[in-house]
This record gives sequence, structure tokens and C-alpha cells, in this order.
Amino acid sequence: MNVFATPGDVFGEVKTAAPSVANWLVPAILFMVLSWLSAGLVFSQPAIRQQINELSTKAIDRQVEKGKLSSAQAEQARAAAEKFGSVGYKIGPSLRRFLRRLFRPFFWG
Repeated sequence: MNVFATPGDVFGEVKTAAPSVANWLVPAILFMVLSWLSAGLVFSQPAIRQQINELSTKAIDRQVEKGKLSSAQAEQARAAAEKFGSVGYKIGPSLRRFLRRLFRPFFWG
């Protein structure tokens, strides 16, 4: 917290301190947990779930219109979207955010 008040002292301490995995792992885990909680909160709203279901249904309908899916395949896709879609929509964004934030420092480093 002293990085704003006395940044020179903080950087001096960081320079002389031994490397610690906890310095990046604890914030990464906290961010992951908060991402999961926020995604669960957002996607638990009935209006948002309804909008997502409508979008997936429209996408399947477009595939049928283009001839890429038969009507039987479309029904299977709709059933799979209803069964697994809610889990994917909750976990997917949180996992992507976590992995992006976790690996970005290594990429730029």
C-alpha cells in the first residue's frame, strides 16, 4: 500500500525480497473466485438466461435455413443447448477471464 506514498522504498523492498509465488498466485485465485461469483450472479437472472436461450435458438434456426443442419439435428442441438448451455455460459466467461489475466503477465514478460 505504500507504493503511492513512498514508491522508492517499496521498489527497494521488492528488489531485495526473495521471490514468492504467493505474490501472484493469491491475487489470481481471488480474481478467479470473484469472476465465478459474478458470473453466477449475472447468469442466474431469468431475463439474461432467456436472452441467451433466444440467441442460441436463432443461431440454430439460421443453420437450418442455410442447410447446414437438418431438422433432427436442430432439435438435438436445441436439447443440448438447454441441457449444457447454462453451465457453459456460467463457466466459459469466468474461465476465459481468469486464464487471460493469469497468462498475460507471462506473455508480456
